[in-house]
Amino acid sequence: MPKTAERAEDRLADFTRDRRILLLSGMAPIIGSLSAVVAKILVVLIAIFTNLTFYQRFSTDFVSPANHHLGSS
Repeated sequence: MPKTAERAEDRLADFTRDRRILLLSGMAPIIGSLSAVVAKILVVLIAIFTNLTFYQRFSTDFVSPANHHLGSS
């Protein structure tokens, strides 16, 4: 095997770190925080549309649609 050729074991065992790991470590909390905000907005939108659909009111209160009176007698 020539000296210039890499062995598969050497290439797979390379655990060197560089500046990219700092960039990724900085991006992780930002992406996590944005995801949490988007999730909270989606939960509020679900509450609004549940209230609009089942109770004909605009509210962000979390109510169950089980007690609605639409279509039942």
